[in-house]
Amino acid sequence: MTVGALILAAGEGRRFGGTKQLAELDGRPLLEYALAAVAGIPRRVVVLGHAAEEIRARVESKFAGHYQHLSVSVRKAQLIKGRGIEVRGLIISDPKLTGPAAELAVFDEVFLCCDTDLVKLATCEPYIRQVVIKRPVIRATRQSDGTWSTAQLLPLPRFSDHCAECITVENATLELVDPAKEPAGPFLLRDINLTMRPQAEALAAGGGVDVVPMDINGSLTADHLQRMEFSGVNDPKSKCWVLRGDLTGLDLSPELKDALPTCFGEKCTLLDSLRGQGEVAFALQFNPANPTPLSFDVAAQLIRGRLDDPRLPYPINDVRAKVRANNDGIVIEDLTARNNQMTLWVNGRIKGYTAGCPIDLKLQGSNLEINRQVVDILPPQLRTLWEKFQPAGQIDATVSQPADLYAKYALVYAQAALEGKTFQPGPTDHQSNIISIPNGLEDQLPAPLVTSDNVNDQSLWGNQVGK
Repeated sequence: MTVGALILAAGEGRRFGGTKQLAELDGRPLLEYALAAVAGIPRRVVVLGHAAEEIRARVESKFAGHYQHLSVSVRKAQLIKGRGIEVRGLIISDPKLTGPAAELAVFDEVFLCCDTDLVKLATCEPYIRQVVIKRPVIRATRQSDGTWSTAQLLPLPRFSDHCAECITVENATLELVDPAKEPAGPFLLRDINLTMRPQAEALAAGGGVDVVPMDINGSLTADHLQRMEFSGVNDPKSKCWVLRGDLTGLDLSPELKDALPTCFGEKCTLLDSLRGQGEVAFALQFNPANPTPLSFDVAAQLIRGRLDDPRLPYPINDVRAKVRANNDGIVIEDLTARNNQMTLWVNGRIKGYTAGCPIDLKLQGSNLEINRQVVDILPPQLRTLWEKFQPAGQIDATVSQPADLYAKYALVYAQAALEGKTFQPGPTDHQSNIISIPNGLEDQLPAPLVTSDNVNDQSLWGNQVGK
């Protein structure tokens, strides 16, 4: 005779007040006790029915258990046979905040690819193979202490000790809101698509979620940005990470500065007078074991630039430049600009980011108009030289560090040209040499070597500008 067991577990549990088969007794679901009682019978059938509400409550409980200081609600959750668990309307809020800022994260849909056997789900942690997050909206509000409200969402919750094979985020939106900004509209990062995969070798070695490095790839668009593509690696064990990417179609303008949260916009004062299109490539690396944990390398290119600074006598058009910045400083490569007949070329390096750091710049200009408006933007000591020599007209000039000597003798040669004087290659009476160059003569004035030993020397022109 063949013996089988039939376990009826499809009731709604209305008298019990919930889904009875999944209610816990001493930390174990009641259904697990029933299964244990018939463990010796080879043929067992379990009839299941009303579990949607219990699944919703359990998903909500998992998130609420992780975010105990926040409010968590799940509108709906259901099993999709053969596929996994579909969660809809997941909202994580800060009860201390009011209005739209209270909702830190709203997830339209979260799909967990896993075994859909309800008995296994009731008796053990699910093995989640893949996570797909669709159309989430993250609202980050800057607090009065300078922190962001969404910092409370980190670290992210864990539902098992193993890594999912893939985590995908589709069509996400990040809203950055700074209430101190007027008007306080959000700066939006849109169409965020992100894929995270554990590195195959570490995953094959049996590493858990806390030790497996994750490869990250993604893209997004934003206000004043056509597209950003990025990739990187995050190593949770060493707390090291690497991020590389490219920005295309970056619209540099006063409107971009105004749209940014105050903490970012106040660092972009150049955008008050600059318009243009930018392309940026960046590489960031963080290693807490290094003396300088964060290292960066940024290469930017500006095209179709225009500088409308009220301190300038006229706008500077067609600004083109290549700029590279890293931990050592900033390198300016082939910055060119024009205004009517005037052309300008700048090349150089700023060695560091602190006040008084060494600067090595070279500027060449042709058809530079000398007038009173130019004098108004000079430092006081250079204005004194102007008043002494009273130059006027147009000049071709090459200016290099030290700027005080080059500015002084640029005016001397301008005055001499107006008086009809000429010069020949050879030594000068101010410890320099005049040499021939393709378009004329160049006075090679001596420049002091600026090092960490003499960077604070008050005799250096850079330490006198603005005094």
